[in-house]
Amino acid sequence: MLGWYWAMNDFVPTRISEPAWFPRTGWQWLLTVASVGFLIPTLILTYYILNPSDFGLRPSLAAWIALLFPSRLLAATAISAVLAVIGLWSRARLAKFIFACATVILAFLTIWPASVMWNLARNDNVPVSLLSHFVTLRRPKDPPVPIASVVYGKAPDGTDLLLDIWPATPAEDAALRPAFIKIHGGGWVSGSRSELPFWNVWLNELGYTVFDIEYRTPPPERWKDEVADVKCALQWVVANTDKYKIDPDRISLFGHSAGGNLAMLAAYSLKTNELPSTCGSPIVKIKSIVNLYGPANLSVFYHSTPSPDFVQNALREYVGGPPDQYPDRYKIISPTSYIGPETPPTITILGTSDRMVPTEQATALAHALTAAGVANDLYLLPGADHGFDQNSGSLAAQYTRARVRSFLAKNR
Repeated sequence: MLGWYWAMNDFVPTRISEPAWFPRTGWQWLLTVASVGFLIPTLILTYYILNPSDFGLRPSLAAWIALLFPSRLLAATAISAVLAVIGLWSRARLAKFIFACATVILAFLTIWPASVMWNLARNDNVPVSLLSHFVTLRRPKDPPVPIASVVYGKAPDGTDLLLDIWPATPAEDAALRPAFIKIHGGGWVSGSRSELPFWNVWLNELGYTVFDIEYRTPPPERWKDEVADVKCALQWVVANTDKYKIDPDRISLFGHSAGGNLAMLAAYSLKTNELPSTCGSPIVKIKSIVNLYGPANLSVFYHSTPSPDFVQNALREYVGGPPDQYPDRYKIISPTSYIGPETPPTITILGTSDRMVPTEQATALAHALTAAGVANDLYLLPGADHGFDQNSGSLAAQYTRARVRSFLAKNR
């Protein structure tokens, strides 16, 4: 608005002008340029959060990290709001407007994923903490570590196959314990044992001993070797149940991403000859499977993933080529190929904003398991991205722990 006031000395009406949209001073120019530089990456981030895809691109990776750790989005929102206030104080009208827009966008990106997960948890009577979701805790100075790392087998190429042992608590209890073999992710081409150790500690507190395993990755292609190593680890655990006080009738598998795929594949194909173990066939009945965002039909997954460049490159490295070249290989390493009445109970949890594994992988798996009469649970987490449990305090991770706990209570 334009106003009038009377000068103190001569009562001459003088006009007060509002700040112009176009910057005039050097400080206003600096704020305006900074606001544009702030808004552009904000808009790119918004695109890749609302359209989760192309994981291999840096902007998509930044969006993935922002969703996993909302404290960073919260900090960016606060910074943008402060800069908008500085623009207002400096009469830099355009800069103020741009920073205000960025603040609104960032606030939406911060609140929306939390609100949809909060509503899901509230509707399902699952207690969760917003504080834990937004406050990323520092890593402890003395992080948890396994009690031992042992060789569970030797591959034909001479590679020592290793696993870490995380004993159930309290360890001195004489009762036989249920056990989990935990299989890391990494797109079949990377990763290492005892990633995400908070899961091991949490399972230990539930009374499970965890054997967190390594398996061979490419090169060369390992389309049979990876699941063969998982079965070798199974055989080793069965052979050492007395030593580690494990109940041989209560051995389960737990996997993330590619590890979820391998967990299902190893358990579902135990009685087939197409995927032999690296070190002998394990004689064991798997109690249950925990599959966190692992694909089940790799032929379909190859063509339907939202991140084709990243995923297809990894699958070609793992299998040796695309499904058109090796249709039999993709069928053999797809867990859905082996679903039958004796398939162990399975829980699958996947985010609806997963930028690698589409929700159809989880729903098709659940339909196949149900059709075969297999007990299974499926949970699709709104707004959650791939690897949502990288942040153990996130609402999605809190909800997942509650659902896994309930599943294990039914299948202990």
